[in-house]
Amino acid sequence: HGLSLAKGKYVLFLDSDDYIEPDLISCVTKELNKGNDIIFWAYNTVDTTYSNKQCYFDIYSINDVTYNEGMQALKNILMKKKHWIWTGSAIYSRAFLYKYNLSFNSNHINGEDQEFIFSTLVYAEKVKYVPKVLSYYLIRDNSISTSFKIRKFDSTSALEKVYELLGKCNNVDLVILKSLNNYIVENYLYVYKSGLKEHNSNFMRNQLTLLDDIYPLYHEKMKKRMKEYRSNSKISNFEVYIAKKSMLIYGVVYRLIRKVKW
Repeated sequence: HGLSLAKGKYVLFLDSDDYIEPDLISCVTKELNKGNDIIFWAYNTVDTTYSNKQCYFDIYSINDVTYNEGMQALKNILMKKKHWIWTGSAIYSRAFLYKYNLSFNSNHINGEDQEFIFSTLVYAEKVKYVPKVLSYYLIRDNSISTSFKIRKFDSTSALEKVYELLGKCNNVDLVILKSLNNYIVENYLYVYKSGLKEHNSNFMRNQLTLLDDIYPLYHEKMKKRMKEYRSNSKISNFEVYIAKKSMLIYGVVYRLIRKVKW
């Protein structure tokens, strides 16, 4: 709704409890008139005491870079893990968003942010990354994002929409499709494991039976994606192998060794 009312040349999304560095605008202003469709930057995740929970540069690249196509940025996000974009760590050209009718999918309660971000990268012609922490994502222990609801599986459905979009593109890099396939599987298991932290394996198995009512043929799609899953991590491959055989067994195994990071 905010996007539909926006009047400026550029838009930035920010939740009410997240915050930015005072010099964010001055840091990105020089990039605004260089034809960039998207400008994004580093961000840290913080708790309610404003202490860092996760520092961006502990995980991702610190190099300044300009991409002449958003697909290359998407490749570096999904395959090479060089960057990550959060809703509040990017500015978008409003004309660019309007040109391709890019907005948030209101049918999804979860994952609509990633669907939006990845979709904008599919269409973007020029993307700029600023290697400086300029915004902060606040996570509360009792927030919606940390408690399990069956609609958290919306995130997988949202990523499926991105996969469909990529499939319609001419000469799309198969590496991106394979990387996105892996990410969809990993996202699905991540949501499932978030439920296992609160509920037992039988409860979660019953929850999965409800998904086909929300998303027809959901399990058939996920089984196919798991068969196509390939990772450089032996642990990830083994994890998916168990899930592919039986989600009930997967849940039992996970709950037994949940103190060990997969």
